[in-house]
Amino acid sequence: MAGYNGVSMSNNARAAYADGEKPFSKWSKTAMMEALAEVSNLDFSVLTKKEIFENLFRCSSWHHTGKFYNCTDFYSVDEEKASAATAEMISNIISSRPKRARRSADEIQKERDAKAARVAEKQCKEHLKMLFEKQTRYKRFSAFCTNAAYISECEERLEIATDEKIKELRKVWSAEKDQERRARLLSYLDDVDYIKRAYVHKI
Repeated sequence: MAGYNGVSMSNNARAAYADGEKPFSKWSKTAMMEALAEVSNLDFSVLTKKEIFENLFRCSSWHHTGKFYNCTDFYSVDEEKASAATAEMISNIISSRPKRARRSADEIQKERDAKAARVAEKQCKEHLKMLFEKQTRYKRFSAFCTNAAYISECEERLEIATDEKIKELRKVWSAEKDQERRARLLSYLDDVDYIKRAYVHKI
């Protein structure tokens, strides 16, 4: 059955699929469990996909795949190993897993502090970008970030502009005739950050 059928794989590769062989990337854990169930009554679900593959599957053939005729290994259940598998073997595989080093309280705290610092840095950068987009003096974000005095000035101007915008919106939204819509609009005023981002355009 040599030759290609289309450009995805050879005829032999298609035949291998039909016989239950697949490249590793095509084997899901569910498919592995179904294939193993045909030769063993043991429950292998406690093992990881990698553990199942390394201990109970074998490279059964190789075939050309793709338009560049790549040589691809195909795998199937190692029926001899699977039929001989025992509960003890499964336990041994699990017990041989690398043990995670127990982290000290200091290490855990350092990790939390580092994560908090990354979050704070990201929030700070997002805030600076918001200020940059609303100011008109600088064209480049990098230049804007170097002027601490101007950033502080922008902060003050943003607070003033936000207060004025909230008053303006409260007046407009309070005039809304639909009671439900009016209540919803006025509730937005409680989220000052949202008003800053969405309604204050220039400072």
